[in-house]
Amino acid sequence: MKKVINCVCKYYKIGTKELIGRSRKPNYVIPRHMVQYLMRNELNMNYVEIAKVFKRRHNSIMHGVKCIDTQLTNKLDASIKNDLISLKQNLLTIINK
Repeated sequence: MKKVINCVCKYYKIGTKELIGRSRKPNYVIPRHMVQYLMRNELNMNYVEIAKVFKRRHNSIMHGVKCIDTQLTNKLDASIKNDLISLKQNLLTIINK
């Protein structure tokens, strides 16, 4: 779990405090939703477990994961898909070390 958080922070060039914090600035919200998506889909964590990490309610995590899902299926913004591919590759590199 910490590897995913650190990988996303490094990729988006933000600190852990900003990622887990309450700021609604887009440069923090998108990485926050991305790490929630990865925790849910790659680590198979449930919403309650992820919510504890972010000190939020589980429905907030559901919203974040749904936002990424929606952006991936709409295909309007290819950057989210490219970011996700890059993050998954980075995670594989970190895990295989």
